Amino acid sequence: GYYGWGNSYITDWNGQYAIKNLPAGKYTVSIYSADYVRTSRWGVQAPSSGADFVLSRGGRIVGKVKAPDGGGVSGMWVYAYADPWRDGGWAWGYTGADGSYTLTRVPAGSYVVRTSMGWGATDKGYVPVSVRGVVVAEDQNTTADLTLKTGVTISGKVTDEAGQAIGGVSLWGNANDSDSWWLYSSALSVDNGSYTLKGISPDVDGYDITAYKWSWGGQGDGKKYGRQVKYAVSPKSASVDFVLPIADGSVSGKVVDAKGNP
Repeated sequence: GYYGWGNSYITDWNGQYAIKNLPAGKYTVSIYSADYVRTSRWGVQAPSSGADFVLSRGGRIVGKVKAPDGGGVSGMWVYAYADPWRDGGWAWGYTGADGSYTLTRVPAGSYVVRTSMGWGATDKGYVPVSVRGVVVAEDQNTTADLTLKTGVTISGKVTDEAGQAIGGVSLWGNANDSDSWWLYSSALSVDNGSYTLKGISPDVDGYDITAYKWSWGGQGDGKKYGRQVKYAVSPKSASVDFVLPIADGSVSGKVVDAKGNP
């Protein structure tokens, strides 16, 4: 069967479905399956019948992610999106032990394929890469190998306004030009306040770096800190330090409507 959410139903063995108990109006109807490309129709009027779908299995993008020395890189996130965009035109996956990957159920068309370290993955110090014009055909394999670039690092120290080191601070750096906005690096400061952002591209003009510490009720030393952002930091910077202010201020008031009611 084919699954969705919200008001969701499963097709029967003849492919028939009926989504019931809908208020009158226009809806987006989406079909999800483990074997076919995700497909949607917008502006479907309810009540109505004949909202039929013809599903395709799509094609596959296969390849290998390599280090600058040619060896395979495991644990890399690989994703593809249609260019120009089309409904269902995206897919993602991870590389295996030898750096190989397979993206399935990809609608036919032209794609951009990119690598990323993935959320929470160990930063290997490489710069992710992107390739355009990857053409996918129905029920065919298209090969897209990607070779990562060697990155540089940005490092420094995080302290409070009294000069005391702050550990456990999250640092997030994004390339700040329109062509490379998807390049990023993240790190945590250690107990002595030092941090290192790896995998920084030497080919972009600068990175916007944010330093912040999650403070659900205070962490570690029990203090809450504000954040600091430094813009257009050059990849050639020798050291970039951050000073976080204590966040002990507050703003209070009352919210009412035009009649004075809370």
